[in-house]
Amino acid sequence: FPCKKCEFVGKTLVELRKHNVTHRGKKTCEFCGKVFEFYCHLKSHLETVHKKSNNHTCEYCGKIFFHPRYLKQHLKRHTGVKSHICHICNAAFYESNTLKAHIETHSEPKDRKYRFVCSFCGGKYNNKTNFEEHLNKHTGNKPHKCTFCDKAFGFRSLLSQHVKFAHTNEKPFQCSLCEKTFKLRVRLNQHMTVH
Repeated sequence: FPCKKCEFVGKTLVELRKHNVTHRGKKTCEFCGKVFEFYCHLKSHLETVHKKSNNHTCEYCGKIFFHPRYLKQHLKRHTGVKSHICHICNAAFYESNTLKAHIETHSEPKDRKYRFVCSFCGGKYNNKTNFEEHLNKHTGNKPHKCTFCDKAFGFRSLLSQHVKFAHTNEKPFQCSLCEKTFKLRVRLNQHMTVH
């Protein structure tokens, strides 16, 4: 007796009916307490945030993703094909939601529609991830945990920077005028003033 909403297969109809109850109502993540309206969203959250064993690696740059959907979105950046075009200024984007947010920038600031508004400072966002990371400034929440040490960060970019500096020896940015290499492009740019 397979579930129509997920991969669960019950041995009996009663078992399937008991399972179907799990798809009703709001679901809370047992690890971090985040609440989801649908079970499939909780499942996706668990796979991408807490169960990082199923890594999906980009064959072009080696970047690791914890869900195949995120890898698929990332691969668009390597093809260079931006199929979502603004009808006002012809700017091109990889994702339709990025285009939608961009189109709002053509409206007068007072007329713009924002999906997320910060209750602390009134900051307005169309991107859910950016909004949630912004909230971490106010709440002090640090959901991005380093897998190598005990440090945690409020922003994914800070975690990425920490991993590069503290846990790798990789220095992909090389000076074109001398032998020096750097972990970040900004450090290379600072170094170029020497020349």
